[in-house]
Amino acid sequence: MIRREYYTLITSLPPLKRFDQAERLPINMERLKERLTMLWQEDVKLVDSVASLIIWHRQPMERSDEEMSVVYKQLMVSIDNPIIKEMINLRIDIRTIIVALRRRYRGLPAPQSGELWGIGRWVHHIEKHWDDQNLRLSSLYPWIPQAREHLENRNALELERLQMNQVWDGVGLLTEQNYFGIDVIFSYLFKWDMMQRWLANNGEAATIRFNELVSEAINDQGI
Repeated sequence: MIRREYYTLITSLPPLKRFDQAERLPINMERLKERLTMLWQEDVKLVDSVASLIIWHRQPMERSDEEMSVVYKQLMVSIDNPIIKEMINLRIDIRTIIVALRRRYRGLPAPQSGELWGIGRWVHHIEKHWDDQNLRLSSLYPWIPQAREHLENRNALELERLQMNQVWDGVGLLTEQNYFGIDVIFSYLFKWDMMQRWLANNGEAATIRFNELVSEAINDQGI
């Protein structure tokens, strides 16, 4: 793995407030893209590949479960940066756990053998422990009982806030000892994307997004 440092790029990025405390984006998409032109070409391709899988606002119906699974497996093989891999797994694992909790909330049985319903490291574990209300994962993910509560109360916005908080804190911890590597840029992009989504939940957009979230929370829409 070639270690490339991006001193100029990273110092040019304005600080990000926590997504649910910000009133506006500190840098818009156009200027952010301009900053990213400082990336090496290999890293530009990496950013594009990862964004196609984990960008927050991509709705499940835009891509089939099979396509997401293929993209995920390809990324895990092609990426040699362990921190970026862990960021992807963090996002995917949380998403898969939430899908499982939604299915259980609807009273659905455990997925059948070979059924593609989730991706990531915990799929088989969840299938094995489907009857446990916390999927035998609450020791590793203590937020799961709270997620169940939000589902039961149909509190879709708080469920989304909970997911975003876990990703926000997780990617921050993964890069707290790094300062100028590509993984720090990925951490920034993860957080910027979350902030953009949260700020979009205002006015008319908030009403549309709220209805989408309620639909997702109540109905099973795949991965």
